[in-house]
Amino acid sequence: MATAHRRMRERHARIETITSSAEKLFYERGYFDVSMDDIAAAAELAKGSVYYYFRKKAHIIYAILHAGLTRFHEALARAVEAPADPVEKLRALITTHSSFLAENQRLMVLVWRFVNSPQGVLGKRQTEALKSYHRRSMVLIGDVIHAAVRAEKLRPLDPEPVAQLVGGMLMASVVMSAASDRPYDAQAQAELIFEVLMRGIGRPQ
Repeated sequence: MATAHRRMRERHARIETITSSAEKLFYERGYFDVSMDDIAAAAELAKGSVYYYFRKKAHIIYAILHAGLTRFHEALARAVEAPADPVEKLRALITTHSSFLAENQRLMVLVWRFVNSPQGVLGKRQTEALKSYHRRSMVLIGDVIHAAVRAEKLRPLDPEPVAQLVGGMLMASVVMSAASDRPYDAQAQAELIFEVLMRGIGRPQ
C-alpha cells in the first residue's frame, strides 16, 4: 500500500512538472513554437518520460486548461459560501475572481487564447468541456446577481449579460495587463470593477 501511494505521488509530481514547464513555454513562445523536446528539456526529463504521460502536445495544453479551470470554478464556489448578503457575495466573487487571475496570469492568458479561439488545436469535445467551466462560472455569478435583484439591492436587470460583463471586465483586465507588462493589482482591480458595477446598476438608497 505504501509503495502504491508513493508511486501515485511520484506520478502526480511528474505530471505537475511537465504541465508547469509547458505552461510557461506556451505562454512565452506560443503553442506552435514549442515542441515536445522543448517541454522535456524545460522539465529536465527524457523525451520518452513526457510521452509516457502525454501522447501529444495537445493533451498537455488540455490538461493545463482543464486543471486550471477546475481550480478556478472551485475557488468561486467557495467564495460565495460564507456571506449571507447577496451584494457581499458579489463582492467576494469579484475579489476571488480577480485574485485568481493575478495568481494564475499565465494560465488565464492561455485560457483566453485557447478556449475563446481554439486555433484547431483542441478537439470539439475538449473545447466544449472547457467552455462548460466558463458557463458554470457565469451561472454562479448570475445566480448571485439574481439574488441581489430579488433583495432589491440591484435594479431589475437580466443577470446573464451582467455576469458576462463582470467576467469580461476581469478577464480583459488581466490579459491587457499581461500584454503591456504592467503589474496586475488584484485588490485594486476588484474594487474598481465592483464600484463601477454598483454605481451603474445599484438601486438608489
